[in-house]
Amino acid sequence: MNVEVRRNQGLLPLFIAMIALGFSLLSLWLGANKADSFPCQSKTDSTPPKDLVQHKDPVQRSAPVQNAISESNSELESLDAKVCLPTANLNYPQKDMEEEAFRVANDLLRRLPSDPKAIHVAAICNSQFHKAAEAEKLWLKCIELSPKTENYYVNVAANALFLGNTELALSTLEKAKQNDVDSENISHHMGLALGRLGEDERAVLILKDAIQKNPELGGHWMLLGQSQLKLNQLDDAKTSLLKAEELGLRSRALYLALMSVSMRQGLKEDAGNYRKVIDELGDEAPDNGRERYQTVSDRETKKHLLAVLGEAMVVFRDTGLLEDAEHTALRLLAHEPNSYRTCVFLTEMYSNSKRTLDELAVRQRMLELNPADLMNQLQVAKIYSERGKHGKCEAGIRNVIAIAPYKALGYAAMAEFLVSHKKFEQAQWYAERALERERSAGGFRLLTTILRAQGKDSEVKKLESSMPK
Repeated sequence: MNVEVRRNQGLLPLFIAMIALGFSLLSLWLGANKADSFPCQSKTDSTPPKDLVQHKDPVQRSAPVQNAISESNSELESLDAKVCLPTANLNYPQKDMEEEAFRVANDLLRRLPSDPKAIHVAAICNSQFHKAAEAEKLWLKCIELSPKTENYYVNVAANALFLGNTELALSTLEKAKQNDVDSENISHHMGLALGRLGEDERAVLILKDAIQKNPELGGHWMLLGQSQLKLNQLDDAKTSLLKAEELGLRSRALYLALMSVSMRQGLKEDAGNYRKVIDELGDEAPDNGRERYQTVSDRETKKHLLAVLGEAMVVFRDTGLLEDAEHTALRLLAHEPNSYRTCVFLTEMYSNSKRTLDELAVRQRMLELNPADLMNQLQVAKIYSERGKHGKCEAGIRNVIAIAPYKALGYAAMAEFLVSHKKFEQAQWYAERALERERSAGGFRLLTTILRAQGKDSEVKKLESSMPK
């Protein structure tokens, strides 16, 4: 008796599963027939469109069940993508994050030992994780391999200044100028190095030359004022320092210099006011590099790791190692799922390699992160259009118009979409709205095309007469 009961209990779940499967197939069949009973297209009138026509899917189904399955799959189209983007931040110990950064950097060095960009990534890693001597060697090697790249000289100089090796910083920047490599960054660091070495007259000349080329450099104005102060050029120093403040610079160093100028000029009230500002700003990070290295936090470690991963994925891509580039980008997203820059990087890679569904999966994440990115919205709509999902394409363009109703972009995109489906009357309304918002040559050409398609030659002549020459 007990054996028979157990046998029946074992068969019961099987019967239930079979009944459930039968109901599922019946529901799919009924749903498909119900969907087929409604018209997919309605006749439009000549008034400005309220609800645009929903276009039929060009794929013809051979059976109701197949139709229902295809419609279901279209809603979950991104499941066909070969990428699955992480949604939660990884929580790794500081030691593990540092080890990962060095694994990535060392892998680049091993695989691309003569590529200055790869060496640069390793140098960044060493610099950020307080291995300044190794970073210096790597950047000097970068300069040997690519002596015209400004960034490498600046990094050597900045690293040297950070550690107090001002002579190395200055000699590196002088070498840059000898190699006809010059920039605002090089002038800034040279002015800083010369000021620290007490060569303020030379610093003033270099900084004035840089400011003459670009007077909006707040940091250059501050360094100029500091050197002028040390040369006792008080009026010039005050003018330079106030200009730095006007350009938005706000630091203890700036206000200490302004306070010093005011005290030397006998302006005690001004000096007191600058002292209050300094107190409000509080203490800044320690200038001593070694002291700062001892206080690297978990947050800073993660920031350094993300920087290394971000640089590495670009190097992999640029050297044609696309699988490594993709792997590194996805790893970065595992640490920082909301990295918009990384998502953009992946969409460009997938677009170039014709991986449309993967591109769509990433762009959908971008929609979540930044719905106001109109170009991404339109790229998603374009992908849907190319895959025959005209309703989704239309909905995406409508969303662009809703987000930015005063820009021509969405209206022009809708007009082009409707033209591609020979809905010229509706397209005209959107093309006119686009032209109202931006009178461009492209907008005129679009509207002219739409009018000619409708045989409205008189309106074409009128439009052409109003086109800008």
